[in-house]
Amino acid sequence: MTSGAQSAAASVANGTAIHSAGPPDNLVMVFPAGNEPKDLALVEQTINRYLLKKINAALDIRTIDMGAWWDKTGLMFASGEQIDILFTAGWMRFGDEVAKGRYLPLDDLLDRYGEGIREILDPSILEASRINGSLYGIVTNKEFASSKGLVLRQDIVDRLDLDLSQVRKLADLGPVFEEVRRKEPVMAP
Repeated sequence: MTSGAQSAAASVANGTAIHSAGPPDNLVMVFPAGNEPKDLALVEQTINRYLLKKINAALDIRTIDMGAWWDKTGLMFASGEQIDILFTAGWMRFGDEVAKGRYLPLDDLLDRYGEGIREILDPSILEASRINGSLYGIVTNKEFASSKGLVLRQDIVDRLDLDLSQVRKLADLGPVFEEVRRKEPVMAP
């Protein structure tokens, strides 16, 4: 984070909106994506409207194909190209990237500018991104959400002419599964 963005973030943390006449700080965020999301420009525009008012900053969101992620981000880090925010996860070599010095510890920044984060996240969730005692990321709550559902293959439903019109609850699937077992004895529904 640039010093201008840090002072702007401090104004936000203190509860005061800033209206700087100076140019906005430009922040770069990278994340892996197979294809660029179709509404990315709209999302970026909406975020920037908010950020410009709050901290006089603008976010440049860049997607990188997952197949090229390691080469591209490796070159970005090696060349000193600007990366302010990036997606990471345990399965994305998080510990290796920390060991290479590519991520900055966030403890002080969280204490100074992370108003509300500790109240929103369970302490055990926040601790998940600590390595050797330092915090290197803010874990999202999405990993701890729960959704339930079943997936039925449409090709099997069509081929076996399964009637799903009366399925309203889990127990209603019993007869459907029995029909699959009867028509396809080698298939485990």
